[in-house]
Amino acid sequence: MSKKINRLFLACFIISACFMHACKKIETTEISDTETSTYTSFSLTETTSTKTSSSETALSESTTASTALTSPQISSSTQKQTSKSSVETSDTSGTTQATVDLSLPENGEIDHEWALFLVNQNNPLPQDYSIETKTVYESYMKFKMDSRIADYMIQMISDAKKDGISLIICSAYRSYEKQKSIFDSDVKSYQAQGYSYEDAYAMTSKNVAIPGQSEHATGLAADILSDECPTLSEKFENTKAFAWLNENAYKYGFILRYPKEKTDITGINYEPWHYRFVGLYHAKKIKDSGLCLEEYMEQQKTNQ
Repeated sequence: MSKKINRLFLACFIISACFMHACKKIETTEISDTETSTYTSFSLTETTSTKTSSSETALSESTTASTALTSPQISSSTQKQTSKSSVETSDTSGTTQATVDLSLPENGEIDHEWALFLVNQNNPLPQDYSIETKTVYESYMKFKMDSRIADYMIQMISDAKKDGISLIICSAYRSYEKQKSIFDSDVKSYQAQGYSYEDAYAMTSKNVAIPGQSEHATGLAADILSDECPTLSEKFENTKAFAWLNENAYKYGFILRYPKEKTDITGINYEPWHYRFVGLYHAKKIKDSGLCLEEYMEQQKTNQ
């Protein structure tokens, strides 16, 4: 009888041990499965994030290309030249730059006199023209201008913001290659509509500057809009941003390059969004005189 009890006790012990081992194994498996599930979930999230990032990058590039193709410039000559690529020296946003000196030079001195020159169908950029650039505004891409005058644009954007005006740069420096790409794309677009190459070229030249003849290649010009009118339209002249620029742009060395009443002289359609740096001294003179740049420079020659 005692032997039977011992055997029964031993059997219960063995069964209990096996049961504990089985429970421990199940628990380990569940933990392992949970970790695997978590890792798999993280991997899927990471992959999805990567795909989303790629999609956003593609969208940004597409938007950039689309915006570039809608930026108008007008010119009529067929002369072309090659401009060296710019070299970026630094990047900065319009809200972090130190204040620039906006006081007019004393003793009759002229600031940035080198910036007073014409670029149009009769005055293309020289073959060896090159500049260093600096970021003046950043949204879906970095917009750059000549590093020697970039701070004036940055300061103007900053000061406008203090007055409740949000200025948006939609185009600034463009290389010869970029301008050529825009121009050629428009020509092909007209050809696709059935126009001959000659007609397509002529029609394009009324809206896009021929490579080598665009002020954007100087790094001294920018197309400025606002959230009131975010497209290149004459309607921009009805915005508070345009009114602010009309009153203040000259203080930062910028002029409205293609006034409405001067199209027969500039050869360019009215562009209330296009501003060109000429320096504080000359900008004030041009503002006070009511002359366009072509007239002002002709006056300068006469006075000399």
